[in-house]
Amino acid sequence: MNQRLSNEREVVLSSLLRFSAVAAAIAYFPGVIVAAKEGLWGIVIVDTMAYAIVLVAAYGPHVPANIKLTLLVGSSLLVGMVVLVYTGPLGAGYIWLIVAVVLSALFGLRRLVAVTVGLTVAFMGAWSLALLLGADGHGATPITVLIIGASLLVACLMLAIVTQRLLIVLDTALEERQTLASRLAAELAQSNAVRAELKASLDLKEELLRELQHRVRNNLQAVQSLLSVEDEETDNTCGNYIGDNKRRIGALAITNDLFLASPENGRIDGYELIRSIAQQVFDDRREGVCSVHMAGSTGATLDPQTSVLVAVLSSDIIANLAATSPLVLTFEGRDNGLRLEFRSQAPGEQDFLKSVFSRIASGRIARGCANEISMGIIDPDTSRAGGLYLEA
Repeated sequence: MNQRLSNEREVVLSSLLRFSAVAAAIAYFPGVIVAAKEGLWGIVIVDTMAYAIVLVAAYGPHVPANIKLTLLVGSSLLVGMVVLVYTGPLGAGYIWLIVAVVLSALFGLRRLVAVTVGLTVAFMGAWSLALLLGADGHGATPITVLIIGASLLVACLMLAIVTQRLLIVLDTALEERQTLASRLAAELAQSNAVRAELKASLDLKEELLRELQHRVRNNLQAVQSLLSVEDEETDNTCGNYIGDNKRRIGALAITNDLFLASPENGRIDGYELIRSIAQQVFDDRREGVCSVHMAGSTGATLDPQTSVLVAVLSSDIIANLAATSPLVLTFEGRDNGLRLEFRSQAPGEQDFLKSVFSRIASGRIARGCANEISMGIIDPDTSRAGGLYLEA
């Protein structure tokens, strides 16, 4: 942390030196010209030396930061002292002395601050003594210099203390922020690690689920194959039961396949389910016609459990009504489910529809899901034949 703060201060110091090298040129050249006309050669020499020092510190290659700071503070002190000696208290010498103290407090250690303040006080004392011995003060007297020197000492100490205190507060705040950033980085790394573990666990579970679904489908196909063999070896009565069960297992297989097609959604397209089941029933019969239409433009999706019940019951209804071909299925998606209508185009089939409904509604599957799925008979009207409906 200390190394980082030192690097940041060095960057700021280098930027300040480069700015000073450019900005000082604005004051250097006019000041030197005026001083030369007035015969103030000391100011000309010192300003030139100070400007050269700033240029070296700003653009000199491989100049250490402490050397840069020493050159900047030293040149400020030197300019301030010379300006005061040559122009008196009305010049800008005091400003340069204060600048030297502030710079040493901003970028240096306490020893440098003490040395800078000490040199400032020593200069003011020496200047006052020189005026007492008869030197030209350009309006300054020993007493005024001592008074100004005392005020300058107090001001420099206040500026140095406040600056150093602010730096300590800023350093502490920066350390706390860096500590907080490190802690947050550690927590983020830990969170990412936990997230990666959870993702790996989820991927594994999804892979296991897909494998389980594939095995379920394979088992259903195996059961269908066994039922097909049994169907060929049994009489008609028993064969009907086996055929019905084989068809229902086929409906379960369709539901399973549709779920595998988009397992991330966790739901099944209701229209595609009904269309596939109708196609399976009529493909197995190898006769008859069935068409599936969607009422409106809104589809519906079903959860896996409801899909299984709808698939089996729809398969039973279609298989029982297949003899009245052509059969028309109307699919209507609703907010919380769907409605299916199974209508036969053959006239005079209302008694047959009632017997089919009674047989399916009295079965275990329909009775077991009566709270989730409702069925009923559709009476014929002037434009359409009667049929059965299923709502889920």
